[in-house]
Amino acid sequence: MNETRRLHPVFILFTTVQWIKAMLPLIILILFKDIDWSNPHWAVYTVAPVLLIVLIVFGVLQWKKFVYVLEDDKIAIRKGVLFREEKSIYFGRIHSVNTEQPLLQRLLGVVQLKIETPGGKADSDGVLPAVAVADAERLQLWLREAKAAADRHPDHVSAEKPELGDASADAADSSLREPSDTDSAAAPIVRLSAGQLAKAAFTSMNIGLVFVFIAGVMSFADDLLPQRFSDRIFEEATALMPSGWAIVIAVLIGLLLAWLLSVVLYVVKYAGFTVTRQGEQIAVTYGLLEKKKHLFSPERVQAVMVKEGWLRQALGYGQMELRVVASAKEDKLMFHPLFRMSELPRIIEAFLPQFAATPIEARPPKRAFLYYIRIELLLAALLSAGLIAYFRIPGMWSLLLLPLVTAWATRRFLDSGMTLTDKQLTIQNRLITKTTCYVRRPQIMSLQVKGSVTQRKKRVMTLKVNLMGHTGDNTWSVEHIDKQDIDRVWSWYSRRV
Repeated sequence: MNETRRLHPVFILFTTVQWIKAMLPLIILILFKDIDWSNPHWAVYTVAPVLLIVLIVFGVLQWKKFVYVLEDDKIAIRKGVLFREEKSIYFGRIHSVNTEQPLLQRLLGVVQLKIETPGGKADSDGVLPAVAVADAERLQLWLREAKAAADRHPDHVSAEKPELGDASADAADSSLREPSDTDSAAAPIVRLSAGQLAKAAFTSMNIGLVFVFIAGVMSFADDLLPQRFSDRIFEEATALMPSGWAIVIAVLIGLLLAWLLSVVLYVVKYAGFTVTRQGEQIAVTYGLLEKKKHLFSPERVQAVMVKEGWLRQALGYGQMELRVVASAKEDKLMFHPLFRMSELPRIIEAFLPQFAATPIEARPPKRAFLYYIRIELLLAALLSAGLIAYFRIPGMWSLLLLPLVTAWATRRFLDSGMTLTDKQLTIQNRLITKTTCYVRRPQIMSLQVKGSVTQRKKRVMTLKVNLMGHTGDNTWSVEHIDKQDIDRVWSWYSRRV
């Protein structure tokens, strides 16, 4: 008979904490109001305790109703107090079982287990929000073994169920066995030391993290602060910048602060970064406040992407990301935040032997350079003219945009190219960061070749490659390549296997 199991009892607190988190802006707003807290109304003493009791009771009911059952060929998840919901995930459809430890789970000493299937929802098909760490490791191992058994024998799946203790029992009385040497992870493949993490953070220039953080802070502040307060800050800031020089200085200071903030956010996100082997799979673990663990099979990697920023390229470093077949919203995975580019062939050969770090062979011809610079240089000239007309003498500094744009366009021209082998296509381009993508033919979902009338006259074309995935970052292109090289790729992709 299949045994019904429940989550860890700390799941009872989730409802209360989530409600307080949702109501936090309103609570802070009430605290800022002119209320005489020395003589509070009787409702404060009655409503708050009653509401707390209701939330705890509802949390207990949610915990009692949230169960999961390990059956012979599937895992069934049942939950819901007012409306019951049941999900059955067959082992043959499971392709990854990952663990995450958001801040709440980390404070309470539990983990969140995510079960994903191909083509599933963006937030995973099955989620167990509160599982003991030891139980999660054993359940993760057992699901991997059941998945392997299902792949070997689709008509008959049988595996010995893991010895999971009763989560409601006291931890000291738990009979959970410790993972054996075969279950536990081997020595780390990649481990980022504090010095390497700092070097990666200072050379990342990940302004995207800053924009997300600032947007969240502004959204939160907009809910709390009155409109007149925001208007006053804007007016005073404008009054402090009467000249063009002040604006330039303010922009430079803003960029410096954004860079420092990106360093802090990078450290918080990738602290404790390790890559280990677990059987035939690879586990990637990282995170300071929110700890995440991703488990994947090397054969499920669709593409390898190597990125080199301006500073990292000058120092000879890069970072490696993988595109893994996943149902999660983010199907790109950081595999190595910082490594020497001279070690790239060894890393790929050791851990992803189906790929090869091939050098770029086909570069854009010299006649294509005009396409890299004409529009960019025209826009820079128009912007410079506008700044000079508005700021007069200080605006003359904008003329520096012209050589900067020329250098940027030249760098884009030199860092574009492709290489075609029998089983792999390598594409390289640059917008700000130099990006090299290694993709095998079976993983290419579609191939697109396009060119304007003038491009066709110059016999240069643009190649675009699309992979399967949920993110727009699964499309790569290389511009203004010789038509003869593009034709070779088209014939290679169009041939019958």
